[in-house]
Amino acid sequence: MASYLTLLGCDSVIVHRHDDVGLRCGATVLDAFSPTTRIALAEEGCFDRSQASHAINICDMNAKYADVVKTSEVLHLLR
Repeated sequence: MASYLTLLGCDSVIVHRHDDVGLRCGATVLDAFSPTTRIALAEEGCFDRSQASHAINICDMNAKYADVVKTSEVLHLLR
């Protein structure tokens, strides 16, 4: 995905899924990650098998690959 985003000239990606099930975000974030792409991960738009696993993955994504933000912050920035 990173090479495709580069081809399209994208410099940023917002990862969020708007429905009741959310999504496992790690693979999407890792696929989009590149030194030239900034990734924002809407925290409420993802989930994992358990609360502990979710917290660990969110922390890991925030530390290495994405800016973890609240959905309300993403919406504010898009306005």
